[in-house]
Amino acid sequence: MLGVAAGVWLMRDRLFNVSAAEHLKQDIRKKQREGATRQQDLTYTPVTSVTPHELSQSLLLRMSGSAGENLVTEEMKAALAGQIGEQIVARSQGPDAYMALVDRSSPRWISPKDEREWFLIESFEQGKVSPTPGDRSDPRAHLERIARHIFDRSTLQGWCADKEGSAFVFYRAGSVDQMLVEGHKQLPQDLIDTAYIGSGHNAIRARWPAITGEELLRRDRSVLCAESLMVVQATDGTTYGWNTRWVWDPKTSTWNCDRMARNGGSQHTMFF
Repeated sequence: MLGVAAGVWLMRDRLFNVSAAEHLKQDIRKKQREGATRQQDLTYTPVTSVTPHELSQSLLLRMSGSAGENLVTEEMKAALAGQIGEQIVARSQGPDAYMALVDRSSPRWISPKDEREWFLIESFEQGKVSPTPGDRSDPRAHLERIARHIFDRSTLQGWCADKEGSAFVFYRAGSVDQMLVEGHKQLPQDLIDTAYIGSGHNAIRARWPAITGEELLRRDRSVLCAESLMVVQATDGTTYGWNTRWVWDPKTSTWNCDRMARNGGSQHTMFF
């Protein structure tokens, strides 16, 4: 009798767990639908409708009142707005403009031993660009090949400059873990719910910034970070969340893009 009762309770537990899991899936799907609707309702500024200076000024204005704004000067915010603006313009104009921006940045190309980065590059190429991995001695050629493949299909068309579709936060991190999560924790939850729908991924990268966040942590024991999240629109009408993290090098007074990611818009692979 005891065994039968135990079996009944076990069955009820399993049914409860299945039911709870199904409810969780339904909640996730509901939030994704709501986020997709909000994305479609946002106002997107066409990149071609403004000059690069006007674009940077719009981003700078959006930074006003950001979390951690007291950690940076107006000059530092303007420099960040300029760099993000350059990324938006280049990604709207296509592979030639994007590769020109890359070359102007004097990139540190990944080495043949950077296995994680090469795994992502070669996995993408095998599935989308070429049937076999290329030569690891020329990461620029791989980046250009990926850029041309993606930009031939769709380029960035517009971005949401309103608070409902974009935000910036500034924070100081004393560890790698803090650097990875603190910015996300400070972003507005309403924006996260709007921007983070569907699958996403960290960008495929073929180059390192002049100095990474981890290198700054080893050198200075802390690092000043900026994180941006904005909903952008591609020429095929797809909208998705575009997330970047930047680290400030006080010795050179420059921002360096340490991370980039995409959420939603699964056909749009992010790279840099």
